Amino acid sequence: MLALAVALAPPLVTAARSSAHAQSGRLSSTRPTAANAQVAPQAPRVVLGTNVRSMRVLRAGEILRARPDSNAPRRGTAALGALLPAYEAALGPGCQSRWVRVGRAAWLCQSNAEPSNQPPAAQQLPPVRQGAWMPYDYAFAAFGGVRTYRSQQDALNEDWAEQLERSMGVALTGVQRFGGQRWGQTASGRWIAYNELVPARPSEWQGALIDESVPSADRVGFARGRAVIWPSAGHAASGSRVVPRDSVGPRELVVAVETATVRGRTIWRTPRGWIDPRHVFVSSAAPMPANLAQGERWVDIDTRSQVLVAYEGTRPVYFTLISSGRRGFDTRRGEYRAWVKLATTDMSNADDPALDTSTRVYSVERVPWVLFFNGDQALHGVYWHDRFGTARSHGCVNLAPKDARWIFEWAPPALPAGWEAVFPTPEEPGLRVRVR
Repeated sequence: MLALAVALAPPLVTAARSSAHAQSGRLSSTRPTAANAQVAPQAPRVVLGTNVRSMRVLRAGEILRARPDSNAPRRGTAALGALLPAYEAALGPGCQSRWVRVGRAAWLCQSNAEPSNQPPAAQQLPPVRQGAWMPYDYAFAAFGGVRTYRSQQDALNEDWAEQLERSMGVALTGVQRFGGQRWGQTASGRWIAYNELVPARPSEWQGALIDESVPSADRVGFARGRAVIWPSAGHAASGSRVVPRDSVGPRELVVAVETATVRGRTIWRTPRGWIDPRHVFVSSAAPMPANLAQGERWVDIDTRSQVLVAYEGTRPVYFTLISSGRRGFDTRRGEYRAWVKLATTDMSNADDPALDTSTRVYSVERVPWVLFFNGDQALHGVYWHDRFGTARSHGCVNLAPKDARWIFEWAPPALPAGWEAVFPTPEEPGLRVRVR
């Protein structure tokens, strides 16, 4: 099970301690429209002001409420500096000034924001540079005892703040040279000697979109390793010594255009020849979930095969490999709804009461594209391994970064620009997740 550090202030739930942090990036502008109007019931209306077009967020991780009331359910969190659209204003409990609606069922207390006559302008989080596939440059502590510093002056004075264990991960926002050496600055503002860090090499691998020519998810997969393509189903079933027709490389996409049964076993015919699907990562057949709405977006996670299939209704649309929880940290089976989406979050097991006896300490900053679906278990991108297709996590469902981004952007509800986190509503429920 994954324990999480930092809070979506104040604590989100006792089962999961998480937060979203995002930094600057390309801005996109939007304007409020009448179609977005949504009046809070029984809230005393006040004049917004004809020249107020947006609200500038003055506090990082500012909480947005579903109604103009500090006791209302959370709708999300907003990023520091974001110019969010201003639609209407109302008075309500818990805000000394007034509440301003900045999105669908999303109210911001003006005490922590300022009105602006500028048009709304906010970055889509987490920001990813053009040509990159990760929101940060990531790195790991090269050895135990790597020191972090609160400021450049502290670094020069060797007045350190904390020490990192070996392989703890940090997200870097930049590298500067001072005091005769290079220093990396982390997303949390700390400084670390760059020569004490090992740069991360996040996986560039990505799963595949499934078009309508694929009849079902159990007819598509990725080769487990280099696998032979045979001239006939019989040869594929027996591993005949005849010269193979072809081969596929590790993680190469394999699609069955037809199947045959040989000695009780199913053999696939691909456009290039026949292959034994035992050499393919493939989702095992399973019935559709009950009460599935037409076109509803959901994911099926097959922990035995280590694959994820994204569906729209009954049609598979995306297929990829995962890393679910390893033995002792199993990803819990069942059907869930994602209960929050976070652009990024810090993850750690430092608060695990069994840490001394069960596992070594770990901590990774700014894990990207996170959907929590069962307490502290989540779908999220990883930058610390490329062993997808193998169970190895602490209970979460690890995804390659490009897969995590695709799932995150496709999954409901959408994360509005300038928001670090979004909570589902009855009108916009979270992504349906089945683990089996």
